[in-house]
Amino acid sequence: MEESNPSHGSPSLSHNYNSLEFVSDRTPNSERSRSSDSEESSPSPSHGSPSLSHSYNSLEFVSDRTPNSERSRSSDTHRAAKIYTFSEEKGYNSVNDEEVTSYNSNQPPSLKRPKRTHIIVDQTLDLISALPDSVLLHILSFLPTKFAVATGTLSKRWQHLWTSVPNLVFRRSGSSNEGIRQFVSFVNRTLLLYGCSNVRKFYIDFEYPKCFESCVNCWVRFATRHNVEELDLHFHGEDYTLPQFIYSYSLLKRLNLTLCEVVPNGVIDWRLLKNLSISDARLSNDLIEKILSGSPVLECLELVECGGFSLLDVKSASLRKLVINGDLDPLDLDDNVPLAISAPNIQSLGILGFLYRKKCLVRNVSSLVEITLNFRLLTVFEDENDQNDYEEYRYMLRAILENLHHVKQLTIGTWCIQFEFDAGIFS
Repeated sequence: MEESNPSHGSPSLSHNYNSLEFVSDRTPNSERSRSSDSEESSPSPSHGSPSLSHSYNSLEFVSDRTPNSERSRSSDTHRAAKIYTFSEEKGYNSVNDEEVTSYNSNQPPSLKRPKRTHIIVDQTLDLISALPDSVLLHILSFLPTKFAVATGTLSKRWQHLWTSVPNLVFRRSGSSNEGIRQFVSFVNRTLLLYGCSNVRKFYIDFEYPKCFESCVNCWVRFATRHNVEELDLHFHGEDYTLPQFIYSYSLLKRLNLTLCEVVPNGVIDWRLLKNLSISDARLSNDLIEKILSGSPVLECLELVECGGFSLLDVKSASLRKLVINGDLDPLDLDDNVPLAISAPNIQSLGILGFLYRKKCLVRNVSSLVEITLNFRLLTVFEDENDQNDYEEYRYMLRAILENLHHVKQLTIGTWCIQFEFDAGIFS
């Protein structure tokens, strides 16, 4: 063997290796199996060339420490080791990763393409987080507060964002003692961390026990101190007595109460209130008059299953819509006492639900243009076959319709329509 010329190629190779072997992918296997001495004696086309990649796919260096007996082994093994990389799962993979070849000395390399795994980076979170705070807060304002609070775990961008959401909505169904305690604890912690100076909407709905009255009073006080505009208090189980400070809170624009005792000791000051809904409450004629007097710009009044009153004398010039949706079992009121409605300025009237009263008189509704009648008489001991109840029902319906002179839109519910033609009202 001739010693390689140090001037050919890199000088650093001369003192580590005795031979330089180039294997071309165009050379047949029979040619590759020839003695390496004959290849060393042949001139190499790569001498002096700065790049070997144009003519050869593999470069093999044979150390001078390797015994001649080892050098005489089949060169296919060396060449395959250079051309392919072995993997237990995929076999021999090509160096350029264009083909996966299962190397076998008896079979040609396979041209089957490998299955590639593509990693797709989801950037949706980044796109949402890049939105302005005002847009994110608007989105969070539509969520119940427990879900808005949960977004604080997404990232630092969201960690404190929920504390500026203008709507606080706390809702829980169920009556287990442990669940109620957890709910009350969650509301307390949330209000403690809340950082916004103004609350637009404050909503509470849960099974209320009297033992948490002080906590609920603190929640309502929190809402008024944060200039709440819309207050929803919906309770189940026991009645909640409204604190006296709520009657003098003048920034309310909408108030919805369910199972709340309305007992004001003084004057009511709801000067900005436009929508009022009271459900499951016992009222009186005087109390309703006091509420209407203290709400000079009230536009909509809805009484849902309320009892204890017999007169709705609505003199308010601002009230446009009045809804009577059922009434309570009249424990302290004879069911023969009629409900009289006098509202010269209202434009929309609704009489709905189950009524224990057998008489309802609609008078002085000269501005009325829209009315919905979908009510049903309900006695304490209901008997659908009682002919007297049917006669009372027809009389009430006839009395209401006879006083509608300027109505443009009349809606009759299914409970009423079954008696209309039987009674000959429209004949």
